[in-house]
Amino acid sequence: MIFMVEGVAEPPYGQDFKAMLSAENDMRERRSAVQDCLGLDELPLTIPMFPRLGAGNFTSTETISSKRLYSHVMSEDLFSHFERSKVMSDNLRGRRGTIAGANIPIFRDVNTPWPWKDESVNWTHSKEETPLPFPTPAPNCVYVDHFSWSGGACGLQATFQAKNMEEARSLHDQLCPLSALMLALTAGSPCYKGYLVDTDSRWHVTNALNDDRSMSEILSHGLDENATAAQMRWSFSPLYAGHGHCSVEDYQSYSSGNPDDQAVLEKSGMDPDLARFFTHMLKYDHLVVDPKHLEPESASDTYHFRALIGSLWPDIRFKPPPDGSDIGWRVEFRPMEVQMTDFENAAFVVFMALMRRAISYFDLNFYIPMSLVAENMRRAVMRDAVNQNKFWFREVVRPEEASAGSPSSGNDTDDSNASAGYREMSLKEIMCGSDPDAWGSSLEGGAPFPGLIYLVHSMLDAVNVDSETRAVLDGYLEFVAKRASGDLWTTAKWMRHFVQTHENYKADSVVSEDICYDLMCAIEDVTLGRACGPTV
Repeated sequence: MIFMVEGVAEPPYGQDFKAMLSAENDMRERRSAVQDCLGLDELPLTIPMFPRLGAGNFTSTETISSKRLYSHVMSEDLFSHFERSKVMSDNLRGRRGTIAGANIPIFRDVNTPWPWKDESVNWTHSKEETPLPFPTPAPNCVYVDHFSWSGGACGLQATFQAKNMEEARSLHDQLCPLSALMLALTAGSPCYKGYLVDTDSRWHVTNALNDDRSMSEILSHGLDENATAAQMRWSFSPLYAGHGHCSVEDYQSYSSGNPDDQAVLEKSGMDPDLARFFTHMLKYDHLVVDPKHLEPESASDTYHFRALIGSLWPDIRFKPPPDGSDIGWRVEFRPMEVQMTDFENAAFVVFMALMRRAISYFDLNFYIPMSLVAENMRRAVMRDAVNQNKFWFREVVRPEEASAGSPSSGNDTDDSNASAGYREMSLKEIMCGSDPDAWGSSLEGGAPFPGLIYLVHSMLDAVNVDSETRAVLDGYLEFVAKRASGDLWTTAKWMRHFVQTHENYKADSVVSEDICYDLMCAIEDVTLGRACGPTV
């Protein structure tokens, strides 16, 4: 049987740099705690998606797959007894009016039949067999249609405490352009339903399977893929919250929602940027409401607001303080995929914590039009995105230099983007620094843009971190730099290579049971330190 387990640091890590060193050991202890609950032949593997979920005998009991009301291959019995998960899935389908499905392009190898058809799909479902219609699977795509491929996928998240609402707003906005970069760097999902697919990440699959829009809403949003993604519950955060270097009006690319709602929020005291940000949330329906809270207890009761934002899943989540708690404003960074080893997971979490510090220390400005953030997210899920794709990013990140390059409009043509101060760059350039002969952006004094990792090192130099702590942090930064440069592979690239070089692989895109078993054993060896892979 396959389970998805969520682990949370308790208590949260402290504010000083030395506290960051506890992340790796904390993850190791959590892994050990899960292992203590398992049998002798079971092991907790930290991977985003089991490669053969939904293919053949992927559960411990064959009879569990008998009740398939809402999926071609998955049983409703796969849900846990936690009622909220099942109710939310039911309500997503109910609002949509059809069963949600995702079509993942198959990886075309030399012996892959073409055109390709997903033979696991039951093309003859009758109305008596299922209460809702199935969407039509696309040709040359692996078709998935169950919450297990979305809610059951594993990510690596980091939540940051802000000192007040204004800092949380600024942090939310500066993290938005980093989301796609970190998604590409942590990609680890090259296999779905027993096949190699032509993408490397879970993000677009989860996006589609949590889409509750009705057919009329889908049609009204048009054919633009990025604009459509901005309307989904699971998506990139489509609006900046504002506050800081300049008016974010120049960078907003998508509408917020009902103008009347925005007017009410502004009349209540919100500035236009923040009112627009929250108005976007208010356009969604609730998915789950506790019957005991149908009526607000008082004018200050925030239950319905919390229930609403709890059923929205942006890549960067802006989290107001909960009622009756001394927990302050927080920002949750959600796009990363979980890694095979505790070292890798700690490295990425610590890098984001250091990046968050550098943003505040240097007052960095990463704003680009939100439509380019959306385009970056689209590119980030592609096969080997680290090495094959480029991403939009700012050339100038210091606010004192931004005035000369700030855009006068949200026009997203290539020419306007270049003149506005953002360009397409490789992940190696963004993270490790650019070739000054390739383009002439500067940090200060005309020097070439050195890369995000250099900014982190500069911040650490300035605050005089002790040598022992610095050595560990430098090790994490070196790992991230090598992942960005391509010297170290992503989990997805390593898994894909393992499958394609397996002695039983027939170059037909099929990840058979024996290949999958050997892959899991290899991941076990890497996880436990018995072997090294190109990602470690």
